Amino acid sequence: MIWDQNVTTIIMVTNLEEGKEVKCALYWPQSGSSIFGDLSVVYLGENHLVDYTIRKFTVQQCRGEATLSVRRNLVQYHFTSWPDFGVPKSPSGILKFMRKIKHSSPTGYGAVVVHCSAGVGRTGTYICIDAMVDMML
Repeated sequence: MIWDQNVTTIIMVTNLEEGKEVKCALYWPQSGSSIFGDLSVVYLGENHLVDYTIRKFTVQQCRGEATLSVRRNLVQYHFTSWPDFGVPKSPSGILKFMRKIKHSSPTGYGAVVVHCSAGVGRTGTYICIDAMVDMML
């Protein structure tokens, strides 16, 4: 999906674990590179902020160790202050997060992926807030 839909932005609104429960699998390398199916993902670095983390990667189609395509840039915006079945710690945190994504992401360039743990609560709420902010501006 990341490759086919030309995704350059992933918005993650869950943590890997909350309490003792696993909420999301670690689907990116934390250093170096990893192969996921037919994609090679290279970790470029991350920036930790108060309510979120920004991770940067390149992705490239591959078959085994052989690369088959040009590299594409991918950025993951990981909001860390929104507990499952809860609300963000402050409205300013989520709004700053959304503003950062709007100002940093290329427009008209592929799909944006938004996910939480189940795909309906925080994901749906994030998309709704994003749409409402766009309507107000």
